[in-house]
Amino acid sequence: MNAVLHVPYMNGDCQEDFNWVRELETDEYGDMVIKDHRKYSRGVGYMMACKWQDNSTMLGYNDYEKIRRDYKKQRIRFCSKPCHLYDDQGEPMTIDELIGHYQERDKFVIKIVTNVFKKGDDFDIASELDSWEKDSWRVHSCKRLPKAQLLKHLPKKDFKLTFTKEKSAAIISGCRLLNKEGKRCYVVLVDRITFIKENIDTDNEEE
Repeated sequence: MNAVLHVPYMNGDCQEDFNWVRELETDEYGDMVIKDHRKYSRGVGYMMACKWQDNSTMLGYNDYEKIRRDYKKQRIRFCSKPCHLYDDQGEPMTIDELIGHYQERDKFVIKIVTNVFKKGDDFDIASELDSWEKDSWRVHSCKRLPKAQLLKHLPKKDFKLTFTKEKSAAIISGCRLLNKEGKRCYVVLVDRITFIKENIDTDNEEE
């Protein structure tokens, strides 16, 4: 099944999209470091001694106090790449199968095969996918983690798919990378698919 894969990214400006209130004075920064040491040093020591402990409850470190950021509203953009979709058996996926997963609200495995990159393509999508792949392999390399825990800790991403022939679009949410077959085939576990209304660009999809 032919489709176009759209990967979201934050289209921001490191200078224009942030308001820096002011820099901290030396004494102020020193006081905050001492305060953090007294508050978190015991938790840090425990975390270093216990490799597999979940630090979400043991260490509530918060660097926002130091930097004092004031975020403006971020803009989301998409980088896009034509692709082909297959089911977990390697058969071409159909729109009816995707609709079935939407109606059942179930998890499913999909193979996304991106087209070969060529001159003039948007290579930002390659960078985004490579980053996701590297983060996923860090989790896969933890041999001591049972499969259930491994799936829980795999990084999730949301993607958009558009289908020119079917004049349809969908969001696949909570995607986790299970495997990669070759250089361009991503075996993905999808938590949920949701169809959306959108004007389809008929010039972006390739046969």
